[in-house]
Amino acid sequence: VRPALVVYNHAPTALLAARMAQCPVLLVGTGFEIPPATAPLPSFRPWQAIPEPLLHGAEAKALAQVNPHLARCGQAPLAKLSDLFPQSQVQLTTFAELDPFGPRPHADYIGPVHALPGMPAVAWQGRTAQRVFAYLRPGVPGCENLLAALQALDAEVICAAPGLPSEWQARHGRIRFLPHPVDLAALLPQADLAITYGAGTIATALLAGVPVLLAPQVVEQYLAGLPLERTGAGRMLRERCTPEQCTALLHELLTDARYREAARCFAQEHVDFSVEDALRRQWQAVARRLG
Repeated sequence: VRPALVVYNHAPTALLAARMAQCPVLLVGTGFEIPPATAPLPSFRPWQAIPEPLLHGAEAKALAQVNPHLARCGQAPLAKLSDLFPQSQVQLTTFAELDPFGPRPHADYIGPVHALPGMPAVAWQGRTAQRVFAYLRPGVPGCENLLAALQALDAEVICAAPGLPSEWQARHGRIRFLPHPVDLAALLPQADLAITYGAGTIATALLAGVPVLLAPQVVEQYLAGLPLERTGAGRMLRERCTPEQCTALLHELLTDARYREAARCFAQEHVDFSVEDALRRQWQAVARRLG
């Protein structure tokens, strides 16, 4: 086929195939999909104390599988697995502060480009002192306990929760549930807290100056929660908290002004960011490689 350029998000084996076929590539993704230029590759389980020799051993086994194929194609072997992801061919669709493996020197951070166009607009209705937006799914660990804490909260709560069982909704009647995503641009500017399980919503909330509580469902989301906490603009649920523990964490995020201030500082730091500009930079990178 001989493409002029192959754009990758996350497909390491296909990326290896492009290297074997000498196809030009551009890697586009968040920090999770594109590992840093280190050896060995960092562990996906930072909560575990995995010995360094074990990581080196795992990388050596992978290289022993990969390099013979490169040799048969007349290509130089990889000295380390991260060489499969050449940093000169990378665009990171995140901010340096939210990169799980960052900040990386000389990295091309263009900011998030994901968006859900045309989502329904929803407005706040009540006159309560505080407003909380949540985006959850029933499979999120601790979801029901978190809903119980939100039910007891003296705040207006809007929760986008696709697939939530009807009996859960009935038990938490003070929460306004929606079975679909919503237009965050209409809700977040007046919100006091955003709760999510997805990594993408973190940046959206922080750009609006809103603190975040992350309830991770998979490892990628857990890794996204670590830099969130380093910004000081949010917290992460690390275990199945009881409703009482969830209530205490919500109270902390809503009453400690340091979280709001950190979120506002993040928003101010990136006040000039726009998705349109990030997409323009992304296309420019493609155009440069096409000559």
